[in-house]
Amino acid sequence: MGWVEINYVTYFTYYEIPTIYTSIHKVREVNDMSRLIQLASFACLIVLLAGFYIMPSNQALLMASGDSVHQITRAILASVIMVQILTKPPRQLWFRASAYILSGLAITWTIYQTYNYNMMPLDTLSILAGSFAILVSSVERSIVSKEESSERKTILVHSR
Repeated sequence: MGWVEINYVTYFTYYEIPTIYTSIHKVREVNDMSRLIQLASFACLIVLLAGFYIMPSNQALLMASGDSVHQITRAILASVIMVQILTKPPRQLWFRASAYILSGLAITWTIYQTYNYNMMPLDTLSILAGSFAILVSSVERSIVSKEESSERKTILVHSR
């Protein structure tokens, strides 16, 4: 008993009965992990964003900065992550390219500001997490042609 995947074909044996499935590239598992990364980054950014509006002098936020630049950066990254959460892949190429550029700029800016001791640790971690979530979801998705999608349709062949 077990699963073996070879060239988009999965062989499953259960009580000596072979069943052949053509898999759909395990898209659901990839989407679930990508969604988890996006939701965790989004939650981190929103907690810091809302925390400074609701309770700016709370001791839980001592390791973060409430500057307007950091708040605007958090808001932009959170809005892009929200768009990526709400839309289904494959997304438009212009959106993916702009999200990729935005995340690259945010990563570069965050590392530069942290290196110069101008950014607090929670800001660094939250902005890097959001930027990497945007980067991964904009890079890993690929536009599937109609020929490839017709090859990936599920076909069930059952033999006894």
